[in-house]
Amino acid sequence: MGWKDEIRLIALILLFVVTAAFLTDTWFPWLLSGTLVYLGWHLFHLHKINKILRHGHKPSVSLTYGLWGQVFGNIADQWNKRHTQRLRLIGYLRELRETIQVLAEGVLLVDKALRIVWCSQSATRLLGISCSQNPGKYLLDIVQHPVLDEYIAQGNFSSPLIMRS
Repeated sequence: MGWKDEIRLIALILLFVVTAAFLTDTWFPWLLSGTLVYLGWHLFHLHKINKILRHGHKPSVSLTYGLWGQVFGNIADQWNKRHTQRLRLIGYLRELRETIQVLAEGVLLVDKALRIVWCSQSATRLLGISCSQNPGKYLLDIVQHPVLDEYIAQGNFSSPLIMRS
């Protein structure tokens, strides 16, 4: 429906421009005005898309017309899919954390810079640290152990580090 609506919009602008130009016998100002109105229409929608993409908000499809209605509808569909995937991923992460919490072994998750992202209750108990007080702190500042130092120095993180207590 987008193309048909866009053609109707152009036809409406042209009808207004031709009627006004015919009645006033001045064509150039009316043609320029019609062109500027149509250009303004597109610039307004480009601004709206830029705002949506910059802030990540869901677009309002009901306020658009013509081709822009299709564009905003497609963006809204993609936003819905991404939002659904994100909610599903959050659920999986929650289940994973709940599963890890019941393990007797302590589990620490760190980022690439070795900053603590999360740790299990067992890790808190076994290492004597408080993960809720140390998120984002450098691992080696919190946990000091020669085996850990050697593991990090090797830089081979393809297998987990197992430290015996």
